[in-house]
Amino acid sequence: MAEAESRATRIAYLEHAAAILERSQAPATPAQQEPSDKGDRDGAASSSPPRASKLAGDGDRGHTTLWERFDLFPFVTPNPRLVLALQAFAKAAGLAVVITGGFVLAGWALDITLLKSISSSFVAMKPNVALAFVLAGAALNIVSTSPANRKLRFAALACAFLVALTGLLTLSEYLYDWNLKIDRLLFSEPPGALGTSTPARMAPTSALCLFLIGISLLVLEVRRCYPVAQVLTLLAALVSLTAFIGYVYGVGSLYEGGSSTAMALHSSLCFLLLSSGILLTRQDHGLLAIVTSDAAGGVMARRLLPAAILIPLLLGWVTVLDEEAGLHGPAFGVFLVVIWSIVSFAALTWWNSGSLYRLDVERQRAQDELKKGQAQLAEAQRIAHVGSAEWDIATKAITWSDEMFRMFGNEPGEVPPGYEVFLQRVHPDDRRAVEQNITRTVRSGEPFAFDYRIVRPDGSIRMAHGEGQVVRDEAGAPVRLLGTAQDITERKQIEHALRQNEMRTRSIIDTANDAFVAIDAADVIKDWNPQAELTFGWKREEAVGRSLAETVIPPARREAHLEGLHRYVLTGEGPMLNRRVELEGLHKDGHLFPVEMTISPIRWGRSHIFSAFIRDITERKQAEEALAHQTGELTRINAELEDFTHSVSHDLKEPLRGIEAFAGFIAEDYADKLDEQGQGYVNVLRESAVRMKDLIDDLLQLSRIGRTRLEQAPVAMSALVRDVSLELSFALHEKRVELLIDPDMPTVPCDPARMREVFKNLISNSVKYNDKPQPRIEVGCGIDNGAFIFTVRDNGIGIAAEFHEKIFKIFQRLHHREEYEGTGVGLAICKKVVEAHGGRIWVESAPGEGTTFLFTIPRSAAKQLGQEERENGSYAGAV
Repeated sequence: MAEAESRATRIAYLEHAAAILERSQAPATPAQQEPSDKGDRDGAASSSPPRASKLAGDGDRGHTTLWERFDLFPFVTPNPRLVLALQAFAKAAGLAVVITGGFVLAGWALDITLLKSISSSFVAMKPNVALAFVLAGAALNIVSTSPANRKLRFAALACAFLVALTGLLTLSEYLYDWNLKIDRLLFSEPPGALGTSTPARMAPTSALCLFLIGISLLVLEVRRCYPVAQVLTLLAALVSLTAFIGYVYGVGSLYEGGSSTAMALHSSLCFLLLSSGILLTRQDHGLLAIVTSDAAGGVMARRLLPAAILIPLLLGWVTVLDEEAGLHGPAFGVFLVVIWSIVSFAALTWWNSGSLYRLDVERQRAQDELKKGQAQLAEAQRIAHVGSAEWDIATKAITWSDEMFRMFGNEPGEVPPGYEVFLQRVHPDDRRAVEQNITRTVRSGEPFAFDYRIVRPDGSIRMAHGEGQVVRDEAGAPVRLLGTAQDITERKQIEHALRQNEMRTRSIIDTANDAFVAIDAADVIKDWNPQAELTFGWKREEAVGRSLAETVIPPARREAHLEGLHRYVLTGEGPMLNRRVELEGLHKDGHLFPVEMTISPIRWGRSHIFSAFIRDITERKQAEEALAHQTGELTRINAELEDFTHSVSHDLKEPLRGIEAFAGFIAEDYADKLDEQGQGYVNVLRESAVRMKDLIDDLLQLSRIGRTRLEQAPVAMSALVRDVSLELSFALHEKRVELLIDPDMPTVPCDPARMREVFKNLISNSVKYNDKPQPRIEVGCGIDNGAFIFTVRDNGIGIAAEFHEKIFKIFQRLHHREEYEGTGVGLAICKKVVEAHGGRIWVESAPGEGTTFLFTIPRSAAKQLGQEERENGSYAGAV
């Protein structure tokens, strides 16, 4: 039965070793890094070995070694007889502590000094301590056998909890000067007892040991907590060992605890028994895994550890005896020598044993995994495109791995491997350098590493990286050359692309007109372009490595900046990020200036990089202030001008109305008294007054166009032109003008009142300047370069080319008033209205061939209103 159990345990250890090997050969995945919870509550008899909660990769070898010192993996089967013996000792230790605690409680009940304190000259064990020993010993006795009975396991945990609680409460009484009235729950002790500060209260060192022992027993069943339990147990053992040494060496300060209660002699012995039992009950895991193994390290540990403990104790005791005889210095100095000898000797022994143990494990693991490793190597070469070669220098025999054939463009075994075949595959331009490197390695023995090109049979060129080294015999002569070749074509392409991209990015940043600053999550400046030097006055070598807050941010905003940075790292929220903000920057010379900044966060591994483009907007702010000032002045001047215009218009119209009225009165009342010449003068006077009033109205209208805001709305242009034709119906009918309006003219966003004036003036001009017997006017629309082009075409008298620009200027007339009426302002008004809409107006005409006025309205405005475009390019209906 024992043999079968031992075999099962050994198989489990080998399986665990294989798992550790796999994890040590490959980077740990998230799934591998998470420890398994299965079996965390298994006992010592379980055949499943423990797992490390985290296993470092190959690059963290020091961390792996340190962890394995506290949770060693037992690749070598423990000695079964030794395991049974140690378990028996642990069980016996627990039973002995229970008996001791029971005797002390009996001594308190019967008031027997011998049971309470061994002797009247020693400190008595307190009742609470004795009861805690009974509970701790019982818990140790139960867990040392790893019972399957849940009630027993629960009872053990309950006992351990009570022990830890007793120690914690007593420590609280000492630390906070409390009196929880737990010291006399069992028995009372008269004041003034030997070594006792408070009657029936245990020593603080005893309370500390009980707390540590209780916690150790509580977590002992959790496999991942074995190292924690063992470390706490060692601390308790060290404290109790200190008190025991104090009794042995007669140094009262080691067990008296200053002004507090001293630890009793048999209390220190019980603590030592409990500590030893807890350590030995899980001897196949943690710190004792080496000691119980059959490896060389285990054998050495079993030999050295007893000596490491007993020899310093004996030496110290002898030293104290000699000091009492007057041969040495103070006993306390002897204690320091002894205790440090124990700690250092035991640690050194354990560490050396671990080294031997790991050597034994590595040897066994290498033997078990040799074949598996070879298969994995071949697979790894295939995946990584790495081929290997071996050259026997004496026999000239060369062997290639399968991947070496594939890398040279052949199937495995398709060509005989050889040095000449290899050189034939090397690019001619690289062949000489390759031969020189290999020859130098063979002569000097130094490893080689170089890149070269390969020309495959199909003509394709691949990039390879070769490494190799020489193996020498005992006499130092080279016997073999081992080499590898890796296809790095894709890597080189990626590296080239990355370099190009980095150079391009660097060039963009360095030549940017904006300052570029990059910081990390700790607010440390990582990048600083030349424009940043000009903007803030700091050289790149001065700025990089400094805190951004202390470099460019005003003192009043530094705290808010750092808080916002910290908040984004924690929550991912940053109201100032990814948008353009204006704030003040701090120059190196200390002056503040306005800047415009855009900050963008970039996730970089587990951290963040924050890049910022910053622009000095001092000149823009000054220009904005000047513009605001000028705008205010212009607004004031326009208001004054408008008031003046209205005033002048009113003041001018008032006498004109009087002149027109009185001229009418004269013409009507004195018609019989005036001759023909006098009546002519009166008519001229009336016409001049009317013409002057019309001119004032036109000028007032022209002045308003530039000062009033356009009220744009979707306008159906065909309907608008029809309304204008109704308004001009008398003039059109009088001259029998044929007006043709395109019914498919688009709906355009514009100021309807202003656009009505444009069409009214253009159609009026076409009616006025037409001498044909059958006058005709056509109004239409087309599309060109994203704009609507409206046309008003007539068959009138026409305009010479030299006057095409002149007619749009105010008061510019081509005919005398006697020939054609008008003020010379209408076309100027049209030009101003069209330009206010973002378009332009021009004329196409020749004398006697009619005139076409054309003006544009941008098409984009109509499209923004959501109109649907017809096939002919026009827009249908208003929105």
